Amino acid sequence: MSVFWRLFLTAFYVVHVLGWSNGPWDAYIQAPTSRTLRSTSIHSADGSIKSPTTTGALFTTRNSTIVLDFGKQVAGLISVSFGARTFSNAALGVGFSESSQFIAALGSDLSQDMSNPDLYITFTPPAGVNSTLTAPEKNLRGGFRYLSLCALADAVLDVVDVSLAYTPAPQVVDDSSLGDYNGYFYSANDDLLNRIFYAGAHTIQLTTIGAHQGRVYPPVFSGSSGWDDSGLLPPLSADQAVIVDGAKRDRSAWPGDLGVALESAFVTGNVGAMDAVKNNLITLWNFQDSQTGELPWVSPPIYSSANPNWYISDVYSMWAIVATRDYWAYSGDTAWISTIWSQYLLSIDWVLSKVDSTGLYFSTHTGDWGRVANGGHSLSANVLAFRSLQGAIQLSTLLGKNTDSIPGWNSTAQGLRTAVNDALWDDVQGMYRDNDGSTLYPQDGNTIAVLFDIADPTQAARISTGLTGNWNEFGAIAPEASGTISPFVTSFEVKAHFKAGNSSAAVEIIRRMWGYALNKFSNSTVIEGYFQDGSLHYPSYNGANSYISHTHGWSTGPSASLVFNLVGMSTDVSLSTPNTHSVLDGAWIFSPATDVPSAQGGFRTALGEFSAQWTFADEPMLTFKATLNTPASAAGKIAIPVEWQATVTVDGVVVYDAVNGPQGGVELNEGRVWVAVGGGTHTVEATG
Repeated sequence: MSVFWRLFLTAFYVVHVLGWSNGPWDAYIQAPTSRTLRSTSIHSADGSIKSPTTTGALFTTRNSTIVLDFGKQVAGLISVSFGARTFSNAALGVGFSESSQFIAALGSDLSQDMSNPDLYITFTPPAGVNSTLTAPEKNLRGGFRYLSLCALADAVLDVVDVSLAYTPAPQVVDDSSLGDYNGYFYSANDDLLNRIFYAGAHTIQLTTIGAHQGRVYPPVFSGSSGWDDSGLLPPLSADQAVIVDGAKRDRSAWPGDLGVALESAFVTGNVGAMDAVKNNLITLWNFQDSQTGELPWVSPPIYSSANPNWYISDVYSMWAIVATRDYWAYSGDTAWISTIWSQYLLSIDWVLSKVDSTGLYFSTHTGDWGRVANGGHSLSANVLAFRSLQGAIQLSTLLGKNTDSIPGWNSTAQGLRTAVNDALWDDVQGMYRDNDGSTLYPQDGNTIAVLFDIADPTQAARISTGLTGNWNEFGAIAPEASGTISPFVTSFEVKAHFKAGNSSAAVEIIRRMWGYALNKFSNSTVIEGYFQDGSLHYPSYNGANSYISHTHGWSTGPSASLVFNLVGMSTDVSLSTPNTHSVLDGAWIFSPATDVPSAQGGFRTALGEFSAQWTFADEPMLTFKATLNTPASAAGKIAIPVEWQATVTVDGVVVYDAVNGPQGGVELNEGRVWVAVGGGTHTVEATG
């Protein structure tokens, strides 16, 4: 059977699980069940050390070092307990590293600055008594796996216990619920995909922090400790949680990151995760330029009144606008949108002001995600301008506010789409150019052109094929970023392949790229980026390779895609459809991509649980059986590929067969049989 057919083949299925606790997927959850953690093994030991264990050792000479391994990425405040054998002049240096490649006896990987070292924490215990010392709040370490303990003097130092107070996801008050995510995924046939999904979930948890635990910037280097993670993200307060870019760094709100992390938080976050997303947006909108409407490239603590020149990214400002609409779609929080409506309108006016006489958006502030600067008629800026206006139309319709502006917004948006296709589409290459006259065909702009409906279905299919030309054995190379492999941009590529009907490419790049990075680097979280040769190098960091974050929310895209696109259960909140649906309306779509023999997954909303479970077999005949479970009040649509040439039944009723076509008002659209159903439990079967 051909690869094309195998992509659509399906089969038999499994029983419904009420909730998703206590299943085989639990083995992949990395969240702890207690906020007090200890290392799981000794990575290495050097020097004069007696009785080394995973909780300490007896040190007798200067520079003797033991490195503890927590087995996965963790975060929090370190405490060290000392025994009474400790001498009066003894002291301990404690360093941190996300990667074994950057372990140092006296030092840590970079988290605050690319050129100044983080150094280490010094613990000076009292002599002759038992004692416990805890690191200062500012020296909370946001992401690490390896902990180095180094004696700072030629004196007996008795370390009897080392523990970590785990600080991520502070909104979760019951420690035993840290592993209770909003969604789940499981394939009995694909261990790697399961690991990738839950690595994304662990990443989202580690990047959900207290609003008073941001990265202080500029860094203050004093004494032996070179980082400060006690910065506030105003106007938030210390008792609020906020989702930030990375666990180790930058611990601030970068709006571009929400293009991926927002959906991931919806699927894999803990209780309160969408509030943490809202808090990210609150701090960005709080620092909007009140004159122009532009939003900052990054939030405080990095942005500050002392360092105000952060209105330097047109695309990130528009990512904030796009994320605001997406937050509403995944929360239904109309009340908050209303509170910032005047600011939102100002930002839309800012977008409109930059559309020039060509009908294209003209970008002047070129800060971006690490790619080469791209001003003028930038492809990605134009796609985001189109998306921003589409979101404004939807929210205005929903709120019934400023509806007289909708015709003008729509006219400009459609003009943008036409102008982008006229000026930037290269029909020979089958991809969009990066800019006027450019010979660069970027990964970022082309992927979001597919996702945000600048490209038509024929163009989308060609772009999907073209993007695979950037792949090597380690992942997808971004042509616009000097050899960078970016899980951020490739998260959009994964979704673009699914949308273009090329699900095999989507699953392949997930396995190839995230699988490589997971096995090579942290084994527990998803990394910010790396180099085209598979090494820990990020070109825009100028050789500061230990600065790379191994726990970065912008890299978690596969977690949402595995549920929404592979399992095929998603909320109908797309701007591609003429509706004003949020998740609170309950509209859903089941449209599976059968590139594994079986899969199941789902998510929760305020209405209840939405899940799908299916298996397939392509020999000796095509068979597909699925069970869907949705709230009784939630109507949805089931979409089955016409290419199966199968007889399709829904709840035992034939809705399509290859000879007679659709039956009983069933629609054909985009190569699929679409069946409208009410909420509750449904069975779907296809044979052919």
